[in-house]
Amino acid sequence: MSSITEAYEIEFKALEDEIKKAMASYSSNNERSKVASLSRQVEALFGQGTDLAKQMEVEVRSLSGSERRASNEIVSNWKRSLTASKANFQKMKSSSKAQREEDRMELGMAG
Repeated sequence: MSSITEAYEIEFKALEDEIKKAMASYSSNNERSKVASLSRQVEALFGQGTDLAKQMEVEVRSLSGSERRASNEIVSNWKRSLTASKANFQKMKSSSKAQREEDRMELGMAG
């Protein structure tokens, strides 16, 4: 693996950790204003991850043969990881919204 790929991999893993922490904060928070802020934060981190994968794809083009194939595989794995995290976050958001609505109904605050 090239030093370029290794540098991107370190950066991606750090970003992935940030995403996990932000998603954990989102799932454990019940304050509406904080939930909205955390949601925006997670979405921004997903955008950064997508941008990083695109940058890596550009860098990979300059590599030769087997290095290119190995690096392309790494980028593909990143994209799959981001896609899975995004899907999990969407489920989390839907579940949180449904739970908030259920709580409102129980309190007689339909709307």
